[in-house]
Amino acid sequence: MYISERIKRVDRFYGKIGLTIGNFEGHHRGHAEILGSLVNESRKRGLYSAVITFKEHPLKILGGVDPEKLWAPCEKIYSFKKA
Repeated sequence: MYISERIKRVDRFYGKIGLTIGNFEGHHRGHAEILGSLVNESRKRGLYSAVITFKEHPLKILGGVDPEKLWAPCEKIYSFKKA
């Protein structure tokens, strides 16, 4: 899986990606199902699979609430590499 920390670097895949967006804090069954479906459907359609996630929780940015992090950012990236 291609990992990029900047959205500008995914432009080479423009029009060729299956995409999901989420915080993905902790990798539970629901997340595994979403990512598995994304990868499978993307393969069927000849697309790259991609995930947009966040270093900071969206609630912190939008509402000033800072939920407890279950994973360090490097653990989150590692979980995507394994998916």
